Amino acid sequence: MQRTVLSIAVGSVAAILLVGALGGCAAKVTGGTSASKSTPDAGGLSHPQTSATPKKPTAVATAKPSGPPPLPANALFQISATVKAGSNGATADLIQTIYAPVAQDPTDAALLDSECNFGGAEDWRQVHPNALFLDTTMVATMRPGSPAFLPDDQVDFFNSSGANAYSGDWAPFEAACSPEFIKTPGTIHGVATVPSSDPIHGNEGWAQSNSASYGFWAGGNQPGTPDSGGTAVVSNCVIQLSAAAIAAGPNIAAWATQAYTVTNGCVYAA
Repeated sequence: MQRTVLSIAVGSVAAILLVGALGGCAAKVTGGTSASKSTPDAGGLSHPQTSATPKKPTAVATAKPSGPPPLPANALFQISATVKAGSNGATADLIQTIYAPVAQDPTDAALLDSECNFGGAEDWRQVHPNALFLDTTMVATMRPGSPAFLPDDQVDFFNSSGANAYSGDWAPFEAACSPEFIKTPGTIHGVATVPSSDPIHGNEGWAQSNSASYGFWAGGNQPGTPDSGGTAVVSNCVIQLSAAAIAAGPNIAAWATQAYTVTNGCVYAA
């Protein structure tokens, strides 16, 4: 009889320990958090334990980098701007990059031949003998969700004062062999001549005072002026200058602090 009581007691203790152990495991989930919680009116009674359903990871949108792109190593300067049409709110980002003068390239020479070869003394090779080439790229990128620009809301671009020729998404403005319109959206490659004797300050050099201008402008910046039209306004100008551009002179270095005016748009004049 004594042996039977002892067996029952030992068995009871083992059962209690087993229940306690099972209860302790069911109360934990991975990470140390409770699988269920008691409500305030539970009266101290435990609720049945349930397994936590893992949630699917929430996709996080990666923010696009803001601001203008870095200045390329072989660039003199880069102009960034925004154009917005008052007519329908169409909006695009604009970038113009001007590269350091280089020796003549056959492809760019052929481009100048196609647009600036007027024959005889007016031929670009006669007007600009032994010229170096000043290359540029211009890009107009539509903002997400923007409507299309209306035909009248065109954007002018400016470039060096030598012979100019372009390929890509451009439209004629006043005359051949000169700066034109950039289509929105669009990408343009351009080439301009600068004198090899002094490509910076020489006649029609890229930094010649009162001659060379760069950047963007639109009819909405100064309504009513001749040859302007539409409601597009260019603003939010940012210019990045290379060390070579700053060294070209105070008139170029001053571009870094040039104040914005609506009528001037984002045009930088040497």
